[in-house]
Amino acid sequence: MISLINLVHSYPLHYAMREIDEIGINSPQENLKLVKEGEAECGMVSLLDYFRNMDSLKLIQGPNIHSRSRTISTIVISKGENLYHGARIAITAQTETTSFYLEQILKVEFPKAETIKMPYSTAKELLEEEQFALVIGDEALRAYSQNYRILIDVGLHYSLLTSYYPVYAVMVSKDQLSDERIGEINKATLNSKNFIQNSIRDGENAGFSKELLSSYYRAIGYHFDDVIRRSIDYAYLTLKK
Repeated sequence: MISLINLVHSYPLHYAMREIDEIGINSPQENLKLVKEGEAECGMVSLLDYFRNMDSLKLIQGPNIHSRSRTISTIVISKGENLYHGARIAITAQTETTSFYLEQILKVEFPKAETIKMPYSTAKELLEEEQFALVIGDEALRAYSQNYRILIDVGLHYSLLTSYYPVYAVMVSKDQLSDERIGEINKATLNSKNFIQNSIRDGENAGFSKELLSSYYRAIGYHFDDVIRRSIDYAYLTLKK
């Protein structure tokens, strides 16, 4: 079984991977558990979780979640206020990789700002606690149709700041996969582009606009190349400083 992430950004991969294997659709944290326990052959996990488990997991040089400019689904929002030095930004515990990228941005642009972990996940709940909030994934996509001010696209700001792509999730396995199996997975990854329209229809059924989804799938990438490898290495070295 290949276990993928249960968010809109992975819809094209859901379709493509079904053609080569049974798939599971779970949170990145659950995927990590399934891979470590041997219940999934490979799975998509957050980049920071991969870094924490590098001794026991193999990085598959294959499908990953990254963006090339705007990410669209990693945003800092407010009810209308501008960010300022000393701002407090509410975040959920599920945003560790994006929070890491945001912290690199804040060090340069708002060095006195701080991120505050919260037990909530929705924009509404987070903004009831603080003036600013970091929302990701499907919740970030929902924010575009609500009356929030979008202040920072984290992926765009991070790439402009560092010249590297923000990589949010990577595929890992417990055991080394054969070259043939990795090739099969990568072929399916390339075929995911054939399922964009199916994914847009699914996203519309989930309540997102066609225009937003079209922009989103242009921003998100899955392929693994030297730029992604260097971006992962840069993030690891930055984290370890």
